[in-house]
Amino acid sequence: MPTTPAPSPSNAAHELAKWLGFLEQDPHNPGLLQQAASSAFDAGQPALCQSLIERYASHASLPPAMVNLQALLALSEGDFEGALIHLASLEATHHAPVLRYNMAYAHAMLERYDAAAALLDETVLDAVPAGVTLAVRVAHHQGELDRAMALGERHARDAVIDAGLPGALASACFDAERLENARRFALLAPDAPDSQTVLGLLALHDGAQAEAEVLLRRALTASPKSGRAMLGVGLCQLTQRDFEGAADTLDAAASALQRHAGSWVAAAWAHLYKSDLATARARFEHAAIVDRGLAEAPGGLAVIACREGRTEEAKRLVTTALRLDRNCLAAALASSMLAANAGDQAQSEAILQRALRSPFGADGETLSELISLRSLRTVNEHGNS
Repeated sequence: MPTTPAPSPSNAAHELAKWLGFLEQDPHNPGLLQQAASSAFDAGQPALCQSLIERYASHASLPPAMVNLQALLALSEGDFEGALIHLASLEATHHAPVLRYNMAYAHAMLERYDAAAALLDETVLDAVPAGVTLAVRVAHHQGELDRAMALGERHARDAVIDAGLPGALASACFDAERLENARRFALLAPDAPDSQTVLGLLALHDGAQAEAEVLLRRALTASPKSGRAMLGVGLCQLTQRDFEGAADTLDAAASALQRHAGSWVAAAWAHLYKSDLATARARFEHAAIVDRGLAEAPGGLAVIACREGRTEEAKRLVTTALRLDRNCLAAALASSMLAANAGDQAQSEAILQRALRSPFGADGETLSELISLRSLRTVNEHGNS
């Protein structure tokens, strides 16, 4: 989040009322307009803040403090391009670390991760605790998990750390399959949405379905746009065989995470199990585009080909999937369908349903449980976590 002082709501409202009262006596006083605009921003009244800035600008050029307020207002309203224009004009003459942090934040929100990383130098990280959290998230989005973890762990020992750092670091550790480290960092701030998400995914990984769902739904309530939390909730629905709900949730997760192939595969299975073969095929095909080395994509397409009686296509896809991963889950299922009765669509459907209800994995897992585990192991997530 952009860095700016955050007085309590009651104090901000009191300050705003005070400065507005003064302005009634002296409507064009520049100092009063600046104080009132700042108080309006702190009080959560962006329209009033903007109006006061415009009133100031109608009589004089805006000083740096008011330009900075324009930038913060733009950031708070999601106008990241506009914020960058204001911040760049300030940064040319004021080299304050907080300005560079806010610029990096705007770039990150626009998914310009290289530009964000370039701004987050040691000067910023030492001066702005939130900058460390942002740097960890940026490195994570760039797929540089080792750098994200090293940076986060180094600064986690600082005297003052940002409240979001443990969750960001836990997320990076989870995707790097450092599960115990992920748990350790998440427990440093267990009530933070990122931490709850990681702890929920760890519970799902450990087979604690009920605990996982409570944590993940709590995280999603606190952070409704979190693709990672959506993925976790969707996988819980999948293991519970709520395929209608899972399809909707996993579609939303895949759209939010974009480059996380495991989300697209999980969504494909949900659609497959509710007999929407066309949508399932589209999801598997998209997963193959996201990650051409992911065996579960051609494997899943082989399962669909079996369901539709296209035996030769299914055989070709199984071969492709097994070439990518000899332990491909979907290819094993498609092979069972082909061996049982090649081309018999009813028999293929029966095998698919039996795999859902009965042990399919070496340790007695059902197919839906295995799909969830495989989706969790697909690392290097891209998109807003």
